[in-house]
Amino acid sequence: WRRGRGIVPPERVAPLASHLKDPASFWRHHPVPSLAADSPLYVPQGDYWRGSTWAPTNYAVSQGFQRAGRTDLARELVARHLEVLSDVFNATGHLWENYSAESSGPGSWSGKDYCWTALGPIASLLETLIGVRGDALRMRVDFEPEPGEKVGVRRYPLGPATIDIVQMVREGVDTVEVRTDHAFDLVVHRAGKTWNPRCLPGGTRLALA
Repeated sequence: WRRGRGIVPPERVAPLASHLKDPASFWRHHPVPSLAADSPLYVPQGDYWRGSTWAPTNYAVSQGFQRAGRTDLARELVARHLEVLSDVFNATGHLWENYSAESSGPGSWSGKDYCWTALGPIASLLETLIGVRGDALRMRVDFEPEPGEKVGVRRYPLGPATIDIVQMVREGVDTVEVRTDHAFDLVVHRAGKTWNPRCLPGGTRLALA
């Protein structure tokens, strides 16, 4: 996920983002449909891969933009995706295999309680909206919180460690506060800058200033 390792050249990120945000093709009620809405083969209710919105492809798209430095767009996509998932779950009691891109509902050919749809409320919520990504093999956590927001996660498992990592705003300064029972490396990302403290058992506080 680290910046600069994607397959899209930097000069093509902005045009690709613009194409994604085009409401005539991919930025529908529930982005991102598996087929552009202006294709003659597009089916509004989805019909599987002829226009349904899918959790795995949305995850891949959001991860790609986050890797390319467009965390803002990745967060906008994930927030919209989770909003629709929540609306449909509240209406039906299920997470669905795929969804209509045109309304808050399942696709026309879609199974109930499909495992991969949990990517949204678990992986995308943690990794993109909250901005926490763990690497247990290296005992490392990357954290990219939204500036000015109280955001984080408690009881986050990382190998043998259980971690609380939260961004607080104290006297106008974003401050990352950590509690852990095992040592790990923290990398905080903010507007091209990084902080890389070693977090030892107990508490660590880091001012992003």
